[in-house]
Amino acid sequence: MSLGIVVVARQASTRLPLKHLYPLLGSMSLLEVLFERLGDLGDRRVLAVPSRDSLYTAWAKALGWDAYRSGFLDDEDVLGRVLGASQGCERIAIVNGDSPLIDPGLLRSMLEMPCDLVHSTNPSGQRPYVVTVRALEAWAKCVARQREHLFDALVEPPGISVKLFEAHPTAIKLSVDTIEDLEFIRGVISRVGIDATLAEIVAEAKRDRADNRQGIVA
Repeated sequence: MSLGIVVVARQASTRLPLKHLYPLLGSMSLLEVLFERLGDLGDRRVLAVPSRDSLYTAWAKALGWDAYRSGFLDDEDVLGRVLGASQGCERIAIVNGDSPLIDPGLLRSMLEMPCDLVHSTNPSGQRPYVVTVRALEAWAKCVARQREHLFDALVEPPGISVKLFEAHPTAIKLSVDTIEDLEFIRGVISRVGIDATLAEIVAEAKRDRADNRQGIVA
């Protein structure tokens, strides 16, 4: 079964525009760190972006990834964009581009689960979906509106087998929406390294938060 890795991103982030190009580890951008962590997973690797995001498209291609841009009328239709990026694949893993610390081991474990749709309740920044394209098409038919925020709500189409994967439940946020998030993730990855596992990342993130709380009290 051909497998695609689809990373969803956009240049015009409301709180931190072009955040995927900010340095995260030395000279490596957020997007480069994410792509490096995903490695050679998948038969096809695609960055799915809105129609106007030519800068991200060029950046992805320079890093050896394919890029898919949606039509001008579909910039808010993330679900449709993912479906377009999945062409030629039978099953895909959907990764939020705000999640540079995504654990490839987590994805491999989810890929081993034999069902149509696998989702996770791990911390924000570690919640990919693994889905067959058949299930993705059924998902798209069930959702006529609010097709932008795939990672906020899960729709389970009828007749589709769904499983939950849970590895390291924690309230610690590991995605990047603001400059504060970026600085936090930058600190964590600088200490654990680019090849760290999810368990190592969560442990270091908890230590960082605990140290910061102690500093505030002091």
